Amino acid sequence: MTGNLSPDQAQPEKPLSLPDESARCRACGATIAALDRHCPQCGAELPPVDHVYDTPSTIPMKRVPRTVAVEGEGRSHFKPHDVALLQFLPSGVCYKVDIRDALVLGRTTNPPPAGVLDLTELNAMAHGVSRRHCALQRRGEFLVVTDLASVNGTYLNDQKLMPFVEYVVSHGDRLILGTLHLVIFFGDVDAPA
Repeated sequence: MTGNLSPDQAQPEKPLSLPDESARCRACGATIAALDRHCPQCGAELPPVDHVYDTPSTIPMKRVPRTVAVEGEGRSHFKPHDVALLQFLPSGVCYKVDIRDALVLGRTTNPPPAGVLDLTELNAMAHGVSRRHCALQRRGEFLVVTDLASVNGTYLNDQKLMPFVEYVVSHGDRLILGTLHLVIFFGDVDAPA
């Protein structure tokens, strides 16, 4: 159930659940990028950057992450009462997340907005993690991961993901964001800790 990489696949599109990061110039109405300081069409000075986008830019990595071949697959069904446990390696830091809506994994310098898991404390910038790197989301009885056109890419086990294509995640799968490694486990929210 992993996304196929067929050549006849339609161009990936930005999921509707993610906010539009572009804006319009107040002077001429031209479309501008979120980090532009001046309108590229009329040169008008633009208002300050929104707090979500004031995090330093991601630097492209000169090395590719080391991937580990995974033998066998865990269960892929993500039950309605399941939560995801994200264990980051080699630190062992764990985040227990109840995924009801899309959860963006990335980094920010401010308190993260709802729906964003800030990985800054895990040295995410040095690992090449983008501000909006990838998203985890429920799709029926499955958990899917989508690369959000990150600078240094997202890997599911040893496969590099195409941007904006959903891939099913199984219990025990490994994700690599830039060079930041994590393992995903599924568990019942009502189970004893």
